[in-house]
Parts: sequence; C-alpha cells; structure tokens
Amino acid sequence: MIKFISSNGKAALAYASKLNWPVFPLHTPNKNHCSCQNPNCQSPGKHPRTKNGLKAATTNLNLIVGWWRKWPNANIGVVTGKESGFIVLDVDPRHGGEDSLKLLINQYGRLPNTIEAITGGDGRHILFKNPGHVKNRTNILPGLDIRGEGGYIVVSPSIHVCGKRYEWELSSRPLEVPLADMPEWLLRLIVEPVQDKPARKPDDYWVKIIQGVGEGERNMSAASLAGYLLGHGIAAPIAYELMLLWNERNDPPESIEVIETTFHSILKRDLKRLKGRRRA
Repeated sequence: MIKFISSNGKAALAYASKLNWPVFPLHTPNKNHCSCQNPNCQSPGKHPRTKNGLKAATTNLNLIVGWWRKWPNANIGVVTGKESGFIVLDVDPRHGGEDSLKLLINQYGRLPNTIEAITGGDGRHILFKNPGHVKNRTNILPGLDIRGEGGYIVVSPSIHVCGKRYEWELSSRPLEVPLADMPEWLLRLIVEPVQDKPARKPDDYWVKIIQGVGEGERNMSAASLAGYLLGHGIAAPIAYELMLLWNERNDPPESIEVIETTFHSILKRDLKRLKGRRRA
C-alpha cells in the first residue's frame, strides 16, 4: 500500500499512524501560482483540496492513501486543537513576530523545549499541549497568531510558494521531543479578553517611547503608540504620519512595511471597538 505512494503521502501516513495527528491534503504552489488555478488565490499552497476542508482531516490510512494517490504533490495540513492534541504559536517575522516574541521572553522568561517547525516563509510554528478551549487568534501581538480549535498548520515536507520547504527544527522534531505545556503567562495572554479601557500608562512611559526605542522594543512600542494616538481621536492619516516620524528616532528604524502592518492592525481593532459601542 505504501510502496506506490509519493513522499508527501508517506509523510502524511506517518503523521497519522505514529503521532495520531489527523491530516488532510492542501493545494500545491507552482511557480508563484496555486494548483487551485485561481489567479487571485490569496493563500497558494495553504488551503484545502477537500470539499469539507479541515473537517475532512483523518487518521484513516486508507483515506490518506487515496488522497495522495489522487494528488501526489499535495501539501499536508494537520488540524490543531482537540483532534491533534496541540495548539500552535505562529511566529511571522515579516510582521514583526520575532521582535514581539523576544519582548515577551525578556519579560516573562524563555519558552520550554517543545516541538517546533521552521515554515517555508522563514517563520516558526511552536507547538504546545492542547490546554482545551483555545480558539484561533490573530495578532495577539504584531506577528504572533494562535492556531487552536478550528485551525490547522502546514507541515513538512510541504512546499511554500517561495520554493522553500517546511521542515522540523533539528533539535525539536516530533517523536524526539515531547510536547510541552504552554506557559501560564502565555496562556493568560491568549485567553483573557482585552479590556476596553486599559490602565492609563504614566507619562514617563510615553516620554521614553517618543525618544525612540531599540530593536527589541519597536513592535510593542509601535502598537502602544498607534493605540494612544487613535484612542485620543487623532485622524488615522495624521496618526500614521506621526508614526513614521517617530520611527526615524528608533535605533535602528523599523521597516515601513512592519510599521504599516502594526498600525493597520491597531486601527482595525479600534474600529471594531467603536462599532461595538455603537451597537450597545
């Protein structure tokens, strides 16, 4: 049965049989396009081939063999949450994820050794035991997402649209390293609701930020400053220009792309908050 199946298919079978992780086939990137043949595809190589999407995920070896005989080069998706027994901290360096994670580690301490993957986009998937009732969340801090109930990740040896393959970090591979519990401080961060009116920060906090900050503090400071400006009624275009001027004081300055992403993330959150108030 396994003899006549692709390497991706064999990997999918291994995840299901050795780790009891439910898998399902994803589309495959092909020269900056996607096998779905949609020229406007927003997630090439990352979305399901099956009609039921991640709900089709299974550990049934016969189904898995059938899928990868039909689509030999299909990327591999693994569901997160109750079915697989793990949730994932998704670190995206393109949106400042490494800086955000560094800031958290400096404040709370190092993460425990656990299973970790290097994504095709040079990000990281850090896996923890499923504590239960953790849902997907985006942007808990700039560049940091959570994959929980109703989510999934792409796993090795799947290929990214940039041409790189997903791979397990050499010292943190499944079967060689056990899943660790998520630290309590991180769990609190992702499950406790954000207060509508955060505690007022002292003036010296803002004085320090306005003077410019270092590399490890830029993203958190950018998020705080954006929230402060928008929360005080500064029009979004003006607030954004002030953010760009402030960024020139940082050592070194953050990329314009990250500043823009952070600002729009805070702006989106602020608009949702205002919309909720109007409904109330």
